[in-house]
Amino acid sequence: TTVAMCARFINENDSYQPHPSHKIMQIKDPDVREKKIDKYSQDEA
Repeated sequence: TTVAMCARFINENDSYQPHPSHKIMQIKDPDVREKKIDKYSQDEA
């Protein structure tokens, strides 16, 4: 769907990613971290 394509673009776009020092990037569990990064990216867009 169009929404899925837009979400994928946003999630992969570096300009919407959290800064390396952001607390999300400190999460040890990669699955949890990835989900939080995706949400952060979509909220930033």
